[in-house]
Amino acid sequence: SLKKTLVLLVVFSMILSTLVPAFAATDVEGLDCEDQVTRMEALGIIKGFEDGTFRPTETITRAQMAVIICKMTGVTDAIAEANKNVDSKFSDVKAGEWYTGYVNIASNNGIITGFPDGTFRPNETLTLNQVLTLCVKALGRGGYVDKMGTWPANYIAEAARLNLLKDVKGASDANRGNVAVICWNTLNAATWYVDSEKLDGEVALGQDSKTLLAINFSDFTVEEKYADNNYKTGALKETDDN
Repeated sequence: SLKKTLVLLVVFSMILSTLVPAFAATDVEGLDCEDQVTRMEALGIIKGFEDGTFRPTETITRAQMAVIICKMTGVTDAIAEANKNVDSKFSDVKAGEWYTGYVNIASNNGIITGFPDGTFRPNETLTLNQVLTLCVKALGRGGYVDKMGTWPANYIAEAARLNLLKDVKGASDANRGNVAVICWNTLNAATWYVDSEKLDGEVALGQDSKTLLAINFSDFTVEEKYADNNYKTGALKETDDN
């Protein structure tokens, strides 16, 4: 009937609305990073610019990465806002800046560190090795990897083992497109936790079966499964009730 048809159209439009982000970058269409950028935007982790672009070839800054890492690990805007006007341990991170709350949280959680002179240098750009280091730490592997060799080789090796470099284009380019890809891979990697700590300081880690995506964005995983299994093929399976 017409009434049933209208109801189905409304429901279907609601389903599609959960798959399409509020902001759709115009300059990533057709690029290798398009899917990852779209998903990261849908999660509210990465944002584009007011002119409708994402600027995938621009290099990421330390302040921008602090925001991304925090959001990946479940830090909400409200939590960051509560830490925004708190004095930072870094001399060049002033209270009230848009990134201050995120920098404070990431620093307190041991994910981001500053420089020997006490600065954070929020507007300085990151290298690919630095991005990989932050992502490995976000997964709870920092303390373990620190004891496995010297930086950056130890973190590069661990990032490769965790498959964080999958689909990354360019050997050393930390542009916004590659960062979106690396961060998406990080969201889908297994997290780790401290299983035990001996008196001599040795730490044993246990692997969690959950990912950052499942832990912090559980509502999204349902739509993501739908998108991966059905949306890309252009057809719904007959067994899917919805």
